[in-house]
Amino acid sequence: QQTLTLNPDPRTALTDSEVRKLLNLNELATKLPDGFSSSPRIIRSPVPGAGNPPVPKKSKRITMQTEKTENIEIPDPKSLEQAKNSTDWPQWKSALEREYNSLKERKVFGEFTNDLEYKPIGYKLIFTKKRNEIGQVIRYKVRLVAQGQNQKPGIDFTETYSPVMDSISFRFIISMAVQLGLKLRLMDVVTAYLYGDLDVDLYLKPPPDLYPETPIPKTGKHTGLLIRKALYGLKQSGRAWYSHLRVYLISIGFTVDQALPCVFVLTKSQEFIILAVYVDDINLLGTPDLCAQIEKQLTTKFEMKVLGPTTYCLGLQIHRFSNGHIFVHQQTYTRKLLKMFNMDQANPLTSPMVGKSKILDDPYEPTRDDEPEENRTQYQAAIGALLYLATNTRPDISFSVSTLARHSQKPSARDWARVKHLLRYLRGTEDLGQYFHNPEQAMIVGYADSGFKTDPILGRSQTGYIFLRAGAPIAWKSTKQTTVATSTNHAELLAFHEACRESVWLQTMERTVFVAAGLPYQDQPIQIYEDNAACLVQVASGYIKADRTKHISPHLFGYTQELIESKQVEATKVTSADNLADLLTKALPPHQHRKLVHAAGMRLLSEITS
Repeated sequence: QQTLTLNPDPRTALTDSEVRKLLNLNELATKLPDGFSSSPRIIRSPVPGAGNPPVPKKSKRITMQTEKTENIEIPDPKSLEQAKNSTDWPQWKSALEREYNSLKERKVFGEFTNDLEYKPIGYKLIFTKKRNEIGQVIRYKVRLVAQGQNQKPGIDFTETYSPVMDSISFRFIISMAVQLGLKLRLMDVVTAYLYGDLDVDLYLKPPPDLYPETPIPKTGKHTGLLIRKALYGLKQSGRAWYSHLRVYLISIGFTVDQALPCVFVLTKSQEFIILAVYVDDINLLGTPDLCAQIEKQLTTKFEMKVLGPTTYCLGLQIHRFSNGHIFVHQQTYTRKLLKMFNMDQANPLTSPMVGKSKILDDPYEPTRDDEPEENRTQYQAAIGALLYLATNTRPDISFSVSTLARHSQKPSARDWARVKHLLRYLRGTEDLGQYFHNPEQAMIVGYADSGFKTDPILGRSQTGYIFLRAGAPIAWKSTKQTTVATSTNHAELLAFHEACRESVWLQTMERTVFVAAGLPYQDQPIQIYEDNAACLVQVASGYIKADRTKHISPHLFGYTQELIESKQVEATKVTSADNLADLLTKALPPHQHRKLVHAAGMRLLSEITS
């Protein structure tokens, strides 16, 4: 039989060569062990090079890793007995005495009663080491916490909701600090909840260390200690503290809007001050003289710690440079995350996710019936930790985390390999963050995009948008659309609609703060960039009944058209290569990913300080 020999063209030959290389790398990757040394199973990673770092050849490196493992810090004690048996007992004892003295000074408890018909609320001592922005222990803290899970709704409490400042509002305040050239200062209220008053009678099981002479209960009864203040752990404590603080701030002249319940503004003559409140952390932004005056007034009313310029708040590390620029990142948290999953020595990668390929397994395919399931608890812990990072400072990983989170219920070894791939990307970008460096960009600018059928199994597309102010992102989102889009135009309409909804809120927030602070403000439309020409024509002209658009809900056209006509939104065309929202809708090649990350105002701290 004669064999037919084909001579492919050079481009086909090069492609075949690359395919063979990838298959060879994939075969080698299946022989590499998993990143967890305790796991005897071999993970067959479909991603070339997404396994573990190479096994160290030198015994010196192994010794260093052993020493590092032996120096792992002892976890915080879970009970008083563990604290007494720990080497840090002198520090814990001092912290416990401070907590008991604080409870007595605040007059948290009232009289005893030994004839309660029901069991009083239990308590627990929480031991915590407080750390600074680089992870160093700065003080030991003990908190007596009520076991509020035993409270009965309608009897022991009614309303429990307490607003807190969201991350978008905080980033907006940071952008204002750069725009106005002002410093952001931080104050911390000591035992804040204990200032709140309760509106119902609650009784606590008396702590024997605090009250050694507890009355003996009557026959068939229980002994309880009346709780007068909002003790930590009670379901209504957060609301009681916020109500107390709100009433006081309004009494001294502050104003607060329902749209921003945790942002308080005060103006005097030509001066202003803005208080951004997150439970017991209060950030101050304003003119220096008025800030000093309010700091003194607050420390007179409450026991507070004046921490100076904000450098660490809500898990965010904040650097303010001499030129007024501000850099926000989570390097310490990222390192802790990598160490938690034994990836702190992994080799870094240049992109957070590998795109779809005909050679590799489909990253969106659910776990097959014949495929072993990965440790669900471990996988969900990783996704939760990554979500916190993606929603605070890292929009560059939002799409990857959104995609990986879809497999949380039944993760496979393939899914865990992709989590490790993302962790290796974080290993190379530990100090990546938001660089607010452009005070001239006072207007909010947005980008919207969609990824058509990024979930081919369910036929759902991805919505992505990002808004920038002062040169850095303040709001972003990457989420799977709730309805099936029948075309790319349909998916883009859904994404643009969501971006317009977010822009209305951002404009309301900006107007509320500026007007309340007496700062010059002019209503201007928020510019939203979109790369789909048909979408721009449709949202500008309204509902178009055509064969390919008659099934699309008219409100997608009407709402955006009203915003454009009322000069609240301005839709502008942008090329796909320059659309920053591409970061949030698809897995990009490394060079394009780096380009958009830089254009979105994200930098490495090492680049800025070098």
